[in-house]
Amino acid sequence: MKGSGIKWIMFLFACCIITRCVEPYDPPVNTPPDSYLVINATVGHTEGIIQLTRSQSVNETKPPVVETAAQVSIETESGRTYSLTSQGKGVYAVSGMNLTAADRCRLRIRTSLGKEYESDFV
Repeated sequence: MKGSGIKWIMFLFACCIITRCVEPYDPPVNTPPDSYLVINATVGHTEGIIQLTRSQSVNETKPPVVETAAQVSIETESGRTYSLTSQGKGVYAVSGMNLTAADRCRLRIRTSLGKEYESDFV
C-alpha cells in the first residue's frame, strides 16, 4: 500500500511537469539608436590581440558586425606606443612588445568613421 501511494504521487508530479504551461518571455530591452563598440582585449608582456565588434539586439541570431579599418594602439604611461595591425574580421594584433608588470598601459582606438576611444591607464 505504501509503494502505491508513492507511485501515485510520482504520477501526479510527472503529469504536472508534462502539462505545465510555458510562455516565452521577451524582456523589455531598450535598443540604442546606434550600436556600441565592443572591445575584447588580451594584452600580455610581448603581444596583444584586440577584437572590435558592434553591439546588437538580444534577439539577433547573426554574428555581430565587426569593426574594420580602425587604428588601434597600446600606449604605456612612460610614452611607448605599440600599433596593432589588422588581421581581418575585426581582429587587431601586435607582437614584440616589451611590457613589464610595472608598466601601466591604455588602449587607444580610432574607428574608420573617426570616433576616438581611449581607456584609462591600468
